[in-house]
Amino acid sequence: MEFSLVCNDQEYSNISVAAVLEQFRRLEYEDFIVLVPNEPVANSVFLQIMFEAENQYIVEIRFEYGSVKKFKQYAIGSHEVEECERWLIDYYSGKLPDVTDWEDITKFLQ
Repeated sequence: MEFSLVCNDQEYSNISVAAVLEQFRRLEYEDFIVLVPNEPVANSVFLQIMFEAENQYIVEIRFEYGSVKKFKQYAIGSHEVEECERWLIDYYSGKLPDVTDWEDITKFLQ
C-alpha cells in the first residue's frame, strides 16, 4: 500500500513511514499532517493530526461508506507524542486505531 502525506499546504507522494514521522515531529502551532492511503484502509480514507498547543494534538480519522460517500469522522485529543506516532505507524501498516473512546464529530462536518 502506498500513502501520500499532506503537510499544511504541501503534498508528498509515495512517502515512507520514516518521512511521515519526521514531518509529524516538525509540527508547530496549528500545523497539521494528513496521511492518505492510495486505497482505503478498512473504509478509512485518512488519518490527520493537528498540533493544537504545546503537548496537545488533535487526531482525526475518517471512514467513507458506499457510492454516495456517507462518512463517519472521529477525533481524540492526545498529550502523548509516542501515542500519536504509534497511530501513524499502525495506520501506515494498515492497522486502524480503536475509536471506541474517540468522539464522533460527523455531525459537525455535514
